[in-house]
Amino acid sequence: MEQRPKRILLVGLTGSGKSSVANWLTNTNVFVEGEGADPVTKETTLHTGNFAEGFSVSAIDTPGYLDTEGKDAVHVTKMVEEVKNLKEIDLVALVLNYWNPRFDSNVKQFLRIFFTMFKHPNMWDNFAIIFTRVYSEEVKSDEKDSKRQKYCGEVRKFVESLGAKMACNPFCCFIDTHPEGPRDLATQKERALLAGFLASLSPMSTSELQDPGEFMKVEEETRMVVTEKHSTPIFEQFPIIEKIPELGQKSGFKLGIGSYSIEFGGGTKLLGYKTVQCGTANRLVGEKVLEKGVIMRREKRTWYDGKTVSYSPWTIIDNFVTEKN
Repeated sequence: MEQRPKRILLVGLTGSGKSSVANWLTNTNVFVEGEGADPVTKETTLHTGNFAEGFSVSAIDTPGYLDTEGKDAVHVTKMVEEVKNLKEIDLVALVLNYWNPRFDSNVKQFLRIFFTMFKHPNMWDNFAIIFTRVYSEEVKSDEKDSKRQKYCGEVRKFVESLGAKMACNPFCCFIDTHPEGPRDLATQKERALLAGFLASLSPMSTSELQDPGEFMKVEEETRMVVTEKHSTPIFEQFPIIEKIPELGQKSGFKLGIGSYSIEFGGGTKLLGYKTVQCGTANRLVGEKVLEKGVIMRREKRTWYDGKTVSYSPWTIIDNFVTEKN
């Protein structure tokens, strides 16, 4: 049974050289190549060609990320649709310009997108980096080895920080897509390395490929806004108490002298006090507050750089009435 060609999904920033790599992989010129940061590839396209003797490759070229037209979300959505229709692919290759030496925020942002999109457990085993514009007379073998170790190590560390697992540093190769003369030997060596890596891969299903949408993370926020507030005082009735003195009679005596008599002692004396409720009164003990308002919701949107945050407008989703003492 004849095996189908190996399918390589080429992704990367605009101007990285994806279309040139697609032509190099298929030994064709069917992919339109551009120069600079202006996007040329606007649709996800697939062509098949002979990568090596007896070894066919289907290169899937995609629009560049962070293009000057600001259509990243549209491009990614269409790419997801096209790739899901293929049912399975063998390799996701991130194409990078060798002369952009830094593992910068744009590359990290792009890797975050693909971490969100691909949930297949073999995703990062079926992942590679292809450096372009690697001219033999300008890039020595020890420089390539250093790049493999350092750059690919940074990529692995970052991918694992997202929660993925990588058995080792990602495979990478260095190519000159238009080799001439002595440059051809070095490029052919890289072709052989890539062919061997492709032959070792098992295909991965694209059925669970997800459109990441425009943002890396969308969180919902809600708040309650009071539009009316009414207060009613709360009174408590209490008794008015008075103290009333209790009086008693003192004992005395009379002294009589002839027809006269004189009383000594007697009269009244204070025996104590008794409490008597003589009425009631009200006192303020609090208030009852009735609040009416609306419940509002908005989206907190975190962009793929992991830092930039934007918010959707607040919208009313419900009403509320609360009563508090």
